[in-house]
Amino acid sequence: SKTALEEVGKALADEQKSIPKRIDATRKTIKDTLDAWRDEVRKPVDEWEAAEAARVDRIKSSFDEWNGVIADQTVRPALVVHGRLAGLEAEERTEASFGEFLAEAAPVHAAAIAAIKARIIVAEKHEAEQAERTALRAEKEERVRLDREADIRAQAAAEERKRNEAAAARDAEAGKRL
Repeated sequence: SKTALEEVGKALADEQKSIPKRIDATRKTIKDTLDAWRDEVRKPVDEWEAAEAARVDRIKSSFDEWNGVIADQTVRPALVVHGRLAGLEAEERTEASFGEFLAEAAPVHAAAIAAIKARIIVAEKHEAEQAERTALRAEKEERVRLDREADIRAQAAAEERKRNEAAAARDAEAGKRL
């Protein structure tokens, strides 16, 4: 009878132990189902939030680029700066592209364009000064070359004159001897 009681107790205990396992399995199924439903319902919102974050990042990138243009003081060739200006002027600033940031975008974009135009003036002035320095340097080198050639001609003429004078003196000496 001890063994029979032991077996009945064991069977009862096994049955009682299986109840939490079945409860946990049912809880997991319910949790997985509810998580799937949550993800399914949340998916359009998550996609919209990701698209909105990308849009805001793109707008902030434009602002950063414009502020970089304003802060940049590097002297570049005028052709490059003209190209950058054309790119800035071609950028669209519409309600669709900037949304709630449109009011903030206009003055920053205008300031970037003004900075580029000022940089064009500086670049063109710098290039004109460079061209003028190059022309002056070439003119100076030409003057030096011409002066050197004139000196060489003057030396050759002086030597020719000395030779002629020496020859005339020899001839005069020879004429006196005769």
